[in-house]
Amino acid sequence: MINSESYEIIISMIMHWYRADFASSVSSLPDKIVKFLRGDKKAKLEAMIDSGKPIRVSYSSYDWGANSSQSLEFFGSQLSTQQWSVDALLRLNLCIEVMS
Repeated sequence: MINSESYEIIISMIMHWYRADFASSVSSLPDKIVKFLRGDKKAKLEAMIDSGKPIRVSYSSYDWGANSSQSLEFFGSQLSTQQWSVDALLRLNLCIEVMS
C-alpha cells in the first residue's frame, strides 16, 4: 500500500526478513520497489521519492496460511532445486502486496 499523504509504504514482511537481498538499507527500498509498480501506484511513489522527504516503510503481517489449502504431504525424495532471482521474488511479492 502506498500512502502519499503520510509518506508511508506498507510492504510484505518478506521484504523485512530478506531486505539485504533487495536493497542495501530500509531507506533505499522505495527506489527498488518503484521499478515494479505501474499506473497510479508508480506515480504516487515516484512523486514521494522526488520530493526528497523521508518515506516511512512499514510491513504487513505475513499470512502463513495463504497456500495451506494446496499443501502437499512432504516427501524428501521428491524435492527439486529451483533458483529464484531477487528480481523475480520482488515482482512476486510486490504483485501480492500492492494489488491487495
